[in-house]
Amino acid sequence: MILSKEQLLTSLLAEIEKSLEIATRAANDAKDLATHEQSKPETQYDTVGLEASYLAHGQSQRVAELKLALLQWQKLRGVLIDQHKPIEFGSLIQLQNDNGDSSSSISSTNVNNHASWFLLGPAMGGLKLKQNNNLITVITDSSPLGKLLIGKYLDDEITLTLQGKKIDYEIVEIA
Repeated sequence: MILSKEQLLTSLLAEIEKSLEIATRAANDAKDLATHEQSKPETQYDTVGLEASYLAHGQSQRVAELKLALLQWQKLRGVLIDQHKPIEFGSLIQLQNDNGDSSSSISSTNVNNHASWFLLGPAMGGLKLKQNNNLITVITDSSPLGKLLIGKYLDDEITLTLQGKKIDYEIVEIA
């Protein structure tokens, strides 16, 4: 395998921290707007303050979600995955369809050899990471693919339905 899961986790944690910093600034700005003197309603139809408070609440929720995601992924650091045990959180998985083609139709394509890699975890599904010209898509157990992969083993096959079409994939690597 040419991928380093530890480097992937480092990149993932850096992305979460960057998102958390941006979300925290946005939450603080929204809170400042909601509590600013000019946000007080001048008429019964003036809703600037109310709208700003809704925005502040939503931004604060996003900050809480990102903090939780950061903690969840940090707990997976250093967890060793045995390729002979079932897929679980922290597993790095490569899929290949029965034709020998990569699973690029799922979404994660390697620039050089069209291998498909997925990192299964508790949060941040859809995030894409790049390492050694490989594109790795983070998936969660709430995604259709994540649900299919949890508990599967190396060399197991799964059937994923995409846009009404069933496609069979083999699990060719777990790390």
